[in-house]
Amino acid sequence: MFINIIFKYYYIYKMNYAYRLILDANELYKEKDFAKALEYYDNSLELDGQNPDALRGKGNCLQHFERFDEAFDIYRQALGIKPDDYETYYSLGNCNKASKNIEEALGDYSKAIEYNPYCAKAWNAKGNCYNEMGETKKALDCYQMAA
Repeated sequence: MFINIIFKYYYIYKMNYAYRLILDANELYKEKDFAKALEYYDNSLELDGQNPDALRGKGNCLQHFERFDEAFDIYRQALGIKPDDYETYYSLGNCNKASKNIEEALGDYSKAIEYNPYCAKAWNAKGNCYNEMGETKKALDCYQMAA
């Protein structure tokens, strides 16, 4: 019984530390220190490999280094854990758009909006995709939804 209590507290400590690493990584990401943020996300994932927030953050960092194929895999892994995560769909859309996969990006932004219809950045990004495709009316509709 004593051993079970020790394992329980160790697990709680490990999960709290993994979460703290994600918070620190998020701050580094905001400061545009993508290499250090990636290191922190990786460290967090060593403790909790099933954390969709850490996976999304890692994918975002990989995207900044134009490591799109790796980022796609990481985003898909995150969506396998949390399939209704609009933020991950938005990030996946950004990755597809950066990779010139406009149709796929449009689908990803639409999925983000499906899970959070109030996500202005997804509406705006979807409008940008339509604009690039020459569909001005649809783009304007999206921009209105973003406002």
